[in-house]
Parts: sequence; C-alpha cells; structure tokens
Amino acid sequence: MREVLKGNLDQRLHVAREDEIGFLAQSFDEMVEGVAEKDRIRDTFARFVSRSVAEVVLEDAGVLRGEKREVCILFPNIRGFNTMSERTDPAALLNILNQFLQKLSRRSRLRVASSSNSPAMG
Repeated sequence: MREVLKGNLDQRLHVAREDEIGFLAQSFDEMVEGVAEKDRIRDTFARFVSRSVAEVVLEDAGVLRGEKREVCILFPNIRGFNTMSERTDPAALLNILNQFLQKLSRRSRLRVASSSNSPAMG
C-alpha cells in the first residue's frame, strides 16, 4: 500500500483469502485499478484537448455546459498544402503541421504579451 501512496499504481496486494481480509485486499486492488484507468484516460484525452478541458470532462462525467466567451480563431491557408498532403507520408505531414502550429503559437503569444503592455490595451 505504501507503493500506491507513492504513486505506483501498478502495485497490487494479490491476497488470496476467503475472509474479510481477502475481501478488503481485493477491494483495494480494484480501487487502485480504477484510479490507474482514470489516469490513463485523462492522459490519453489530454493528448487531444488541453489538460483543463480533460479535467472538466472527467470530473463532470462528460457533461460540458455552454458558456459565452470572446475568442480568436485562426484559419491558416498554407500555400501548396493540398499537393504536399497528397505526396507526403501521413506521419511526416503531421510532423510538419505540428512544427508550423508550434511556431505560429509561439509568435501569437509573443504578440499578445507585447500588446497587453501597450497603453491602448489598458
């Protein structure tokens, strides 16, 4: 149990008894498996959405409530992308897109940070 407290969710008790101690050990193992599964789901889900969105969905049993927000959406048009996508291996294409979006994201954050310091932004 100390290993589980340290975060080792692969640890199990494996007590083979038919009494109350065996029941408690089996229940403990099932609980640890449930926690490990939830962590795997959270980690997998967080690969596709932000960790904060993954947390909200998992905490509220998948119920998302609408909310009004002011957002900025960018639709980049990459010259020659259709031709490139037809001729490029999917994994390589994904790598190219990720590099592009990472650079774009870094530049956007820099612009937002520098513009928020301007007197016009208050």
